[in-house]
Amino acid sequence: LQVVGHEIVGEAVRVGKDVKHVKVGDIVGVGAQNDSCLECDYCKADREQYCEKGQVGTYNGKYYRQEVAKGAKSYGGYADFHRAPGHFVVRIPDGLDLALAAPMLCGGVTVFSPLRQYGAGGEKAKDVGIVGIGGLGHFGLLFAKALGANVTAISHSESKKADAEKMGATRFIATHSGKDDDFAPYKRSLDLIICTTNDKDMPLLGYLSLLRPGGNLIREFPCRSPSRCRDPADIGMLCIKSSVRRRSHSPRSRHSRSSWATYTSAVPVSHYIP
Repeated sequence: LQVVGHEIVGEAVRVGKDVKHVKVGDIVGVGAQNDSCLECDYCKADREQYCEKGQVGTYNGKYYRQEVAKGAKSYGGYADFHRAPGHFVVRIPDGLDLALAAPMLCGGVTVFSPLRQYGAGGEKAKDVGIVGIGGLGHFGLLFAKALGANVTAISHSESKKADAEKMGATRFIATHSGKDDDFAPYKRSLDLIICTTNDKDMPLLGYLSLLRPGGNLIREFPCRSPSRCRDPADIGMLCIKSSVRRRSHSPRSRHSRSSWATYTSAVPVSHYIP
């Protein structure tokens, strides 16, 4: 029983004596991060993705912590078996389709974590915008809706409007040219924006104009072409009217742990390849 990738779902066939939350036969998952030092301030604060000594990827990583595995390489779900530190293994709830659970451990948590951290659906972030309606963006729409937010989908054209509305968006903004006219009717209408695109020509200042004072824009990716990027966040400029941050992700994050109730209420869009 196995769902392959750099995020993995499968059956636990061996469990170390010090692992208490998993037993043999349980269905478990491992996200894109497989290990960290577990000793630095970030790891102790449940923010292992920012480990000072570096995180170990579930795929194409190299273990540096445990003597028995030190120097060994991680092959993710492409290997026949995967051995991982219990700290990074989560149990998958009964009844959840494993093909849906696996992408939740990477793309899902990447957007779910900042949505939870910045209070999506609560008083501080009732109105949430999701930029980009792709793999990450569709998770953002589903989770923001499940958390009780008013959800705005933001894309460069109307081609995905119908899909976005099916996934929970109650408003759709097509940016087309990226000029002020595209954003003017919606200025200062959002508390939180999750940006899931890394287009080098993205209209970042237009996105910022959508935020109310004190709002947050969370960017999931750095600019893919820094030498050409016109994004103020990538060239060290200070954005005064809002806060621009970047996110990393870990299923072990305190904003993600024990959140399967919200996960299971939002069914992602999946394509099955025989």
